[in-house]
Order: sequence, then structure tokens, then C-alpha cells
Amino acid sequence: MRAILSSLVLAAAAAASLAGLSAQRDATRPLVLDNARVIDGTGTVPIENGRIVVRGDRIEQVGRRDAVPAPAAAATLDLSGRTVIPA
Repeated sequence: MRAILSSLVLAAAAAASLAGLSAQRDATRPLVLDNARVIDGTGTVPIENGRIVVRGDRIEQVGRRDAVPAPAAAATLDLSGRTVIPA
């Protein structure tokens, strides 16, 4: 039970961080979410050390960090130890 509560608190903190970053950043500047485990919801194996590139309100690219280039001048958020899933 304590582990579940801890996970929920961590998820809420990450969501708050992302919301704050989103409100503060320029919508034309890309956002790179790095080093996350990415579960895409299709049933395939999770992407470890994933990178997600977001521009405006659109996800441009998703894949392994070493296979997806980070755009120049992108804001970067390190999500090491966290998992990203579709909502």
C-alpha cells in the first residue's frame, strides 16, 4: 500500500512539473522528454531509454533515445526512472 501511495505521489509531482513547464515554455520551442520508459498501449514491449519530441500540442517523434534526434534549441526534461503511457 505504501508503494502504491508513493507511486501516486511521484506521478502527481511529475504531472505538476510537466504542467508548469508547459505553461512557461514557448509553444514553438520543441520539448524533449528523455530517458523514460515508454509504453505505447499497443501491446508491444516498452521502449526503454525513450525519447519523446513534442512541438506545440503534438507529439512529433517517439523512440529510443539513441534513434530519435533532439531538435536544436529544444527544452529537455529528464524522466529517468519514470514511465510514460497514453492517457
